[in-house]
Amino acid sequence: PRVVPVAPPSPPPNTDGPLPFTASSDCPPGSTAAQSVADPNSTTPWVCVRSVDGQVLEIDLGRTFVITAVSIVPGAVNKTDTNPDQPDPWLQHRVVTRVQWQFNDTDRTVKNQNTGNVRGEAVEPIRPGVLASKITVIIQETNRPPAIAPTGPADQPAPGAKPSILGD
Repeated sequence: PRVVPVAPPSPPPNTDGPLPFTASSDCPPGSTAAQSVADPNSTTPWVCVRSVDGQVLEIDLGRTFVITAVSIVPGAVNKTDTNPDQPDPWLQHRVVTRVQWQFNDTDRTVKNQNTGNVRGEAVEPIRPGVLASKITVIIQETNRPPAIAPTGPADQPAPGAKPSILGD
């Protein structure tokens, strides 16, 4: 019999997907836990009691990753099957309209996003990708939710728009 050497298994390919993270915020009493944004099975939305917009959410990835996109669900939606007799959470809370993503990469990349008040996930590509371990999210504007929310892609910022901590 002849022995044939077997090649070692190759590492898995790099694929995009959700990253685990820890979320924190400094919101006043009456707010919900920031970590609820990280739990896909949580039935509680992150609500930061406000007098004006400008709430800050800190995201810690635990280690450095190449970030190629960020995503936000701008309003309260049921993440799991719930009692149909319960009121729609979408209409009970404000909706994030504009958000700013700040990365701790060497360039301190800033990305503004207009969610379009979509009911569901609003994805913002990060091109080129950034190498970061922490993301600071600043809620720049919220509004009452539209009764009939758009379900298409959110509006994109104007070409050549410069990122700003104050937004547009």
